[in-house]
Amino acid sequence: MTKDIETKLWDSIIVGAGPAGLTAAIYTSRSNMSTLLFEKAITGGLVSLTHEIENYPGFIEPISGPELMRRFEAQAKRLGAQVEFSEIKKIEDAPDVHPAAKKLTDWTGKEFFAKTVIVATGSQPNRLPAKGAEDFFGRGVSYCATCDANFFVDRHCIVVGGGDAALEEALYLTGFCSQITLVHRRQGFRATPRVVERARNHPKMEFVLDSVVEEVLADDFVKGARCKNVVTGEEFTIDCDGIFVFIGYSPVTEWLKGYLPLNDNGEITVDYQMQTAKDGVYACGDVIENAQKQAVISAGNGCIAALSARRFIENLE
Repeated sequence: MTKDIETKLWDSIIVGAGPAGLTAAIYTSRSNMSTLLFEKAITGGLVSLTHEIENYPGFIEPISGPELMRRFEAQAKRLGAQVEFSEIKKIEDAPDVHPAAKKLTDWTGKEFFAKTVIVATGSQPNRLPAKGAEDFFGRGVSYCATCDANFFVDRHCIVVGGGDAALEEALYLTGFCSQITLVHRRQGFRATPRVVERARNHPKMEFVLDSVVEEVLADDFVKGARCKNVVTGEEFTIDCDGIFVFIGYSPVTEWLKGYLPLNDNGEITVDYQMQTAKDGVYACGDVIENAQKQAVISAGNGCIAALSARRFIENLE
């Protein structure tokens, strides 16, 4: 990271490099706005952990999440966006630098300044609220099938959840595991009917419904799960070698507390232009209120946020 990155007043700083942030960077850069994009982990966000996407427009055949996000990133860089890997921990107004300036501070204490900020920090997986789940994270408990499937070849694994992510990742795991038992707290699924049908018809899949995982059973590594039927109260044990958890996501907005108002779920309220309660600050993707959590929608949000940021800059001038 060069010193001029810190001293420069950027037209736009985008925090988060998932589909929303990368799309915003494409549009701000294409508008000749100097653009600095921050990502704390890997570009692409949660989409980069998805093994296959079959509903992104323009791709007749399914495309892997990592490949789709690689193309987003390459396009943003080609148009001039600069990508830096660091975690932003704080944002505040900086009127002493410029009437519209915002100061962002990363985890090392370095400070960066911009006339507009686009928040696209996305969401993170909800943790399994079961005894022992945190103790055995990385030792049989996983939140990423794409990352960890290779460790469970010819093994029996549990998948917890009932949405698209849970069923799609369970289907992915059938390419590695000998058996998948899907545990879901309800009878019905939130997943789309097409995905549910594929899962129901897969010979390696079995379903334990109206049930939750109460405790992860393990020695040095996961060996099973103590479960409970939420209707009858019956407790039972499932022997398994791994537990993959997909029970929803929470927005990554902790760093914004005290600067932007957040709702009870930690989400950011925006208007139809992706404008937050602060002038020159926009939000897009999974961090906004009632986000649909689809890559194509996040990309659309990012486009709107970038166009709004451009208008803000134009009005300043």
